[in-house]
Amino acid sequence: MLTYGLLWSVTRNQMHPARILKCVILILLPLLSTVTVLGQPDSVQIVLAADHADSTKVRMLFGMGRNLWFSRNFSESAYYLKTSVLLAGKSGYLKHQADAYNLLANIALNQEQFDDTFVYLQKAISQQDQKFMPLIQETHSRLYYQLGDYPSALHYALRAAEGYEKDPDTLFNMQAVYAYLIAGDVLSRQKQDDKAFEYYQKAYKKARRSHLNWYIKTPVQKVAHYYYLKDELAKAKHLYDSIIIIDKDSWSHEPTMYSYEGLGRIAMKEKKFKSAIGYYRKAIDHAREKGFTINEENFYTRLGAAFLADGQHDSAMHYLQLAIAQSTES
Repeated sequence: MLTYGLLWSVTRNQMHPARILKCVILILLPLLSTVTVLGQPDSVQIVLAADHADSTKVRMLFGMGRNLWFSRNFSESAYYLKTSVLLAGKSGYLKHQADAYNLLANIALNQEQFDDTFVYLQKAISQQDQKFMPLIQETHSRLYYQLGDYPSALHYALRAAEGYEKDPDTLFNMQAVYAYLIAGDVLSRQKQDDKAFEYYQKAYKKARRSHLNWYIKTPVQKVAHYYYLKDELAKAKHLYDSIIIIDKDSWSHEPTMYSYEGLGRIAMKEKKFKSAIGYYRKAIDHAREKGFTINEENFYTRLGAAFLADGQHDSAMHYLQLAIAQSTES
């Protein structure tokens, strides 16, 4: 139970990767003495070979996979999660199955593997674990959003929000923030900006109840974009700058990346093209540093447009060609 308790603490608190690694090492060192393996086995093999009950191994593998998911290491996360559900199916210990399948669905969705996303979601539903239904509904919402089925996306987002709000568990209750954000995104995509803003405000008010920064950053970003659309550029700029400040200790920096993009858009509106170039370069730097390759095409296009507006035609051509190449590769 001590081992599981430590892993659970790591999982639920989403520590910095360095602290996660330290905790995992503390967990795994006692296991090394229980197995004799040639070479340098990975931690999955160490866990599987350890002299522990299968239920403990399932919990450990799931916890590691979940942490890797939060740090955006999707390929390794999928490996741990698939191993955990395989072992869970053999052992009959099914406590984390629904959550694991939902995370696998999110990984597949991130990679635009939509058929696999549906398969994992069906497996998650088949576990009949009502605790995780709002999470599964939220993933359904994200899936339908990417497929362009906005009525279905909104339907599942609102069902997820309702489920989260009813859950007395603070961790699950706060997930309503993300369901409200999806609802706002759907309405924004349908050009219902004022209605979308209502849901972004709901997400923001909900996020303020938590002391954890990661809840507040995306709602603030959405509100900033609304102000940008309404040409309230000073308000938008203040919010983007605020996000960059509060995101500085994060390990993913996605909000920072998108905030630099937002600041670039504002600079373009203000015809401050050199400033826009600087902001877009910073967005690209963050994308490359964190491996967010799915965003590079968009950033290259924006940077090329900024160079073109500034009269730097050679640089504009270079980045627009990069955008085309990136689009062709994907």
